[in-house]
Amino acid sequence: MNKRIYALWFVFFLLLGLELGRTVYLQVLRHDFFLEQARRQHNVSIVLPAKRGVITDRNKRAFAFDIVSFSLYAQPRSMSSAQKEEVAERLSRILGLSRDKILSRLYKDKAFVWIRRKLDLETKKRIDSLKLPGLGWIREFTRFYPDKSLASHVVGFVNVDRRGMAGVELYYDDFLRGEDGKMYLIRDGRTVTLPLESEGYVSPRSGVNLELTIDKVIQSITESALDWMVEKFKPSSAWAVVMDPFTGQVLAMAVRPTFDPNRFYEVDPETMRNRAITDMYEPGSVFKIITASAALEEGVVSEEEKIFCENGAYRVFSHILHDYHPYGELTFKQVIEKSSNIGTVKVAQRLGKERLYDYILRFGFGRKTGIDLPGETPGSLKKPSFWSKISISAVPIGQEVGVSAIQLACAVSVIANGGYWVQPYVGRALLDWKGFVLKDLSKGKERRRVISPLTASRLREIMKAVVETGTGRRAQLEGFSVAGKTGTAQRIVDGRYSNVYFNSSFVGFVPGEDPEVVIVVSARTKKPFHFGGVVCAPTFKRIAQDVLNYLGIAPTASREVKKD
Repeated sequence: MNKRIYALWFVFFLLLGLELGRTVYLQVLRHDFFLEQARRQHNVSIVLPAKRGVITDRNKRAFAFDIVSFSLYAQPRSMSSAQKEEVAERLSRILGLSRDKILSRLYKDKAFVWIRRKLDLETKKRIDSLKLPGLGWIREFTRFYPDKSLASHVVGFVNVDRRGMAGVELYYDDFLRGEDGKMYLIRDGRTVTLPLESEGYVSPRSGVNLELTIDKVIQSITESALDWMVEKFKPSSAWAVVMDPFTGQVLAMAVRPTFDPNRFYEVDPETMRNRAITDMYEPGSVFKIITASAALEEGVVSEEEKIFCENGAYRVFSHILHDYHPYGELTFKQVIEKSSNIGTVKVAQRLGKERLYDYILRFGFGRKTGIDLPGETPGSLKKPSFWSKISISAVPIGQEVGVSAIQLACAVSVIANGGYWVQPYVGRALLDWKGFVLKDLSKGKERRRVISPLTASRLREIMKAVVETGTGRRAQLEGFSVAGKTGTAQRIVDGRYSNVYFNSSFVGFVPGEDPEVVIVVSARTKKPFHFGGVVCAPTFKRIAQDVLNYLGIAPTASREVKKD
């Protein structure tokens, strides 16, 4: 009897020891593992998106803002197979997703999966009315662009996670985005999901608002003019910049073809490229104003000096340089007015390649302007040591050099504002949600003297003559003087200059004697509509006329003119 009792006690303590050992193993040695398993099964953390800052024009008119949307999620671990089948079947009819695609998400071994994000209120109500198990909603924001394609290349767009992907949406993303918050959820034994207060709640912090230098009205005027150009002359692409020559503020920047940032996924990357800053091209004769500025500043020529233009053919080493129209003797003013290649090159030869190169650099070519938009090209400019023997007959007339439209706008502004290069920009200020300025983005912009006020004044008169009696006559405005320059450059196709495809441009400012805006219009054209004076000059005129009317600028005869 005693042996049996001892045996029972032995078995009892043995089992007790094993149980205690198992308890220690599970509670102590495997504590972290099972704690993580419990958290994974019962706890879910969900990101709460921050409200993205509003983007407005200079007059507080919105270009981009957030609207409330609803994102549908599921909790697969709380759902039975039959419930998953029912949910997939019924949701597929409303969401336009295949039943199999929804099921593939529901059968994942996860506590949380997205079903469909950024749904509207009406869709949410339809799904709620079904009272399906295992589903939930997260209130999110969708980026909305009310003007669709207006200024789309400047404003840019965001991806599904509302991260900036282009334009100022990308450049100022760190400010606009804000900081996301986080919410923790726990599922109890009845599979009911509740907020987990003990783990805390991190509130999202909204981004700041961005005010642009762009004026919606001027932007609309510019885009309408480009649409007219595309319809009439059929260029493959076109772009324009309107800028304040004294401050560098970009008032409009338009590109064709264009796109709707609400539906950016429907177009190819080429369409979304902001050609006004990303594309470099040989400017052709508009570049002659740089050569003329350098020559006048250095005193190697005067406006009335007569230059023999060789009756249209001039040999530079092994190269024969031609004018479109043969000219004999022209004053230097007429050389620029009639856009004589030969007359310009003869003056450039006096100047010399080193001095010419120095002025090209001063005018901002061969480097980025520093505009606050992503993807800017520095252009292309070879050092004089890499010039060939005939480069002196090409660079002064806008060949063997690559520029962007924004570089041209800055260069023309030098002449318009009395001799200063000013840095362009599109971001005017960062503001909080009450409208207080957090940061003035106009501060610290580069401004440096390039030519003297006298030289700038002399160039303005020459550029006015280009429009009055020269190649830019189609840019004339009734009641206003216009200063401008045409440009038509052959494009390089298959390694050779094409006789069919061209880069066409018109650059200038209005009013000519008292500038308010600088306007650059460029297009990739094809014969027979390829001359800058034919395609771009009348487009410039349309922009200039409507902008002056909008700004309330009176005709020249009825207003007092500012002096340098």
